[in-house]
Amino acid sequence: MRLKELADLHIGLPIKRWESPGGTEHRMLSARQISPYGEITGSEPFSARVGIDGMFFTRPGDIVMKIAAPNQALCITREEDCGLLVSSYFAIIRCRQPGRCAPEYLNAFFNSPAFAQAAGRARICSTVQSLKLSTLQELEIPLPDPERQRSIAEFFALSNAEQKQLEALLTAKRRYHQFLLARQFGGDRGQ
Repeated sequence: MRLKELADLHIGLPIKRWESPGGTEHRMLSARQISPYGEITGSEPFSARVGIDGMFFTRPGDIVMKIAAPNQALCITREEDCGLLVSSYFAIIRCRQPGRCAPEYLNAFFNSPAFAQAAGRARICSTVQSLKLSTLQELEIPLPDPERQRSIAEFFALSNAEQKQLEALLTAKRRYHQFLLARQFGGDRGQ
């Protein structure tokens, strides 16, 4: 089934056109605040003129995808991630019937090797390779039954959590090994 049959898609707000020093303050999502594990780690302040349409702000169940390569998607599940202004560097994907196509499942699909391969073939060749909204809309989405979708989404979430823990362990081990090596050369006597 094509994505446009399952979800509403649009590009985020073209922020340069709306920027207004001294205007209404918003929290804005930027690529710098997205971890490799698809978590939002913060937001940037953005001052805009009044009248921004509500469709440009994150809601529960939204999938926000960076449209420039490498593509990365995340699903808005936490309350603190709602209400963020989304810039035109991202596509916003809103499932029409979450019972039929779970947002968490779509998020897992958008972060899968199958999507990366399809996106690689469909990117616009320019200085910054990116996906067109029309390309995303026409994308064929495999749609298993809801139970299988739930299973895939859970696997994706557990895989990300495990990778995050392994990365933290690796960082701690590197620090520990550097400490031991420094100690061997008199850097820290440990007394």
